[in-house]
Amino acid sequence: MRFLQLCVKLVSMIEKKNLDLLFAELDELLSKQSMRYHLIIYGGAALIANNILDRVTVDIDVFEPQLDKHILAAIKEIAKRHMFDDLWINSTGNAFKNELPKNWKTRLLQVFKGTRLTISTLGRIDLIFTKFLAELDRQEDLEDLKSLNPTVAEIKEIRTPLLELENDKQWKEKVIELLNMFESK
Repeated sequence: MRFLQLCVKLVSMIEKKNLDLLFAELDELLSKQSMRYHLIIYGGAALIANNILDRVTVDIDVFEPQLDKHILAAIKEIAKRHMFDDLWINSTGNAFKNELPKNWKTRLLQVFKGTRLTISTLGRIDLIFTKFLAELDRQEDLEDLKSLNPTVAEIKEIRTPLLELENDKQWKEKVIELLNMFESK
């Protein structure tokens, strides 16, 4: 049983070499509908799509829009084909939409264009910001931050928005400690 679980886990990984193929497969399923979708992704999949990371992930986090029943049905169909979790593409980003630095929509980077589906990622500064947030929250994203290799100017740009998220003294100390780690490299 463990061998089968390991095989399923290996098959269900998303990596650079299959990312565009998965987007194309989703686009093909959506071509049967009249709707068009523009998904904005972030997280590990966005870093992989932008050739910043060379690793695998198990899901693709959608920042915007909230996924509707039509695209969710197509996502589930692909999940069955590839032995993915049903939520291999999920809408999680709305939770901090208002926390991003201003004008984030002007910095989007298109990574896929199909007939019914366009995929963009958050821009570089916004990916850095969200990875800092993730590291501050769950302490699992330090390696992704290192891969992003933020410049001192980028750290300076996200410093105030990160510090202004909460008034808690411990939060601010944590933010400053993490920012300083990257400023002093």
